[in-house]
Amino acid sequence: YQRRVHGVQDLVIPFNESMRLQGMQVAAILRKQGRQVDICLDAKKLKNSFSYADRIGAQRAILVAPDEWAEGQVRVKDLRSGGRKEEEEKSDSDNGVKTLLADLH
Repeated sequence: YQRRVHGVQDLVIPFNESMRLQGMQVAAILRKQGRQVDICLDAKKLKNSFSYADRIGAQRAILVAPDEWAEGQVRVKDLRSGGRKEEEEKSDSDNGVKTLLADLH
């Protein structure tokens, strides 16, 4: 197959349906920072979501999972280098998410 480049920088992947709202919040914050963002709202396996991210040429995948979210974290995977890291929020509030995502920019 040939990878299509759609100009998407970040693909936000909610871990499951219960994390969709948080995923949309993360996507909205990134968009306000001027990043090109897509969000995977289909109930797919994570492997399929990462394959989709590769097909659209996303630079990063941002996983919004319940355990990490409860700890004030999201998981960011650099799809170009394959690196993965957990990014901590500065606080437990929505402002913490904004601060975190400002650091990702």
